[in-house]
Amino acid sequence: MSEGTLELLSIKELIRAARRYPLASRTDIHMSLPLPMRQTTGLAVMFLYCQSVTSVQFGLQLMPPQRAALLDASTGQVENEKEVTPKDFQQPHAIHQVIGTYEIPSHLSRQQFIELREALYRVYDLTMPAFRSGPRDALPEVRDAARSFLQLFPQVAEQPLLLYYQAAGREFFAWLRAIISA
Repeated sequence: MSEGTLELLSIKELIRAARRYPLASRTDIHMSLPLPMRQTTGLAVMFLYCQSVTSVQFGLQLMPPQRAALLDASTGQVENEKEVTPKDFQQPHAIHQVIGTYEIPSHLSRQQFIELREALYRVYDLTMPAFRSGPRDALPEVRDAARSFLQLFPQVAEQPLLLYYQAAGREFFAWLRAIISA
C-alpha cells in the first residue's frame, strides 16, 4: 500500500473486521478497543485479545492480553497476529490472573456510556488520518478531536487494560498529547 493514497476504514468498520477474526468469536475472549499504529506500509490498528470470565456476581473479569492482531487500517485485513504476555507490556501479571473487572462506570447510565463510546469512535475517525501523516501542527479540529480522545478514552476503555493500552499505544498517545500542546 502506498501511504496516504488509500482511504482509511472507519473505526466501526475496523472493529467489525477484527470481530471476524476467529479468536474474537469465542465467548471466553474479550477484544480490546483498537490502537492505531504507524507501519512502514501505512496505518494499522492493533487489537488485544484477553481471556475473560463472566459471572452474575462479579461481572466481566479480564485476564491479561494473550494475543494481538494487527489489521491494515485501509483494508481491515489481518497483517500480523501473535501471542503476547504481560511482560510485552511491562506488566507484572501472571498470564491467567484476573486483573480486574470491566463494567460501565457507576456514575454513567448504560445510554450515557453508549453515547460516550460513539463519541470516542467519532474522534478515532478524526485523529487517525492525521496520525497516519504525522503532522504535529495539526488543524484545530484535529487538536480538538485529540483532546476529546484523551478525555473519552479512559471513560470507555476497560480500566484493567489501561496500562496495557498505554504500553502498546505509546506512540499514538504521545502524538495526541504533542498535538494538543503544539
